[in-house]
Amino acid sequence: MYTDRLELHPKKTNKGVFLPKIGELMVLHDIGTISEQYSFFHEAFTTDQEHFTNPVHLYYYFELYYKMYQEKTSGISLEQLIEKFDEIQEKYELEKQQTPKNAKAIETLSTNMNILIEKEATCETLIPMFRKKLETERSNIDWLKKAAGQLDAKGCKEHPLFIELVEAIDAAAPNANSKLYLYQIHRRKGNSAKAQQYLEAYLTLETDADKKAAVLNDEGKEAEKAGQKSTARSYYSKAIAANPASGRAYLNLARLYGSSANECGTDSFTKRAVYWKAAEMAQKAASVDASVKSEANSLETTYMQSAPSKPDTFNQGYKGGEKIALDCWIGGYVVVPKI
Repeated sequence: MYTDRLELHPKKTNKGVFLPKIGELMVLHDIGTISEQYSFFHEAFTTDQEHFTNPVHLYYYFELYYKMYQEKTSGISLEQLIEKFDEIQEKYELEKQQTPKNAKAIETLSTNMNILIEKEATCETLIPMFRKKLETERSNIDWLKKAAGQLDAKGCKEHPLFIELVEAIDAAAPNANSKLYLYQIHRRKGNSAKAQQYLEAYLTLETDADKKAAVLNDEGKEAEKAGQKSTARSYYSKAIAANPASGRAYLNLARLYGSSANECGTDSFTKRAVYWKAAEMAQKAASVDASVKSEANSLETTYMQSAPSKPDTFNQGYKGGEKIALDCWIGGYVVVPKI
């Protein structure tokens, strides 16, 4: 019946709708070979993709192609299988946008496609395939992104080829995100020189002050964990320079200073004076960033309670306004509060 309609009323019959229906009947009733069944879906997809929208039919299209790949008689390579997978997944994404009511069914069928492809596309099979093609595709940004995406999805990010692909993407289309990603990769692998190179490039390219400050704050935290307090302070200070409204950076400095009282000063009084510096940073955090105001006020109160009291300050001969040098890694000075 469907065949007759296609022959008798071709102008009123969308191939993208009716050819897959024929293919589906053949699949359900085991009519013809896999290749013959596939041909109906393939013709529909290549000649009338606009009307080839049925999610189940799209799944059959891939499943039959996968079966032909498994048979090893159709000359289908793993690369072609992956390309077909990507092609149909892209179509699914389009259909989800255009027909939201089918989104749930599409998600289920898309997951089933993933189950099929993951049996074949593994690190062991993908890496040699992509390695072979890299030299000819090095300037093809779309191919590079797809290859890197496949390796990422399969958990192959630790392989040198993945890094090479990301570096090739960065070389072809450098941007802040690629620089940051490469920085994180090389830092994780302990390649300090390269990591620093990419971090500096990221900071140069990034135009979003919030993002830049967030990265610098994170780096400060890492340095702090490693016991590198001076380096941590440098990162937090850079975060403030990048985004003066970064209350989080001021809070990080406050805590960093507050944890270092015993590292500065020559006696109990000058050591405790460091808490004034910590309180000062907490106060600045509250003044520039309403989102951390409550936390900052609480921290300021805590540090002021640990700092020298007014009687202690008076007994040391201070009236307020004097500067006490912080002769340690903090550097600079702290101003004695007025009594």
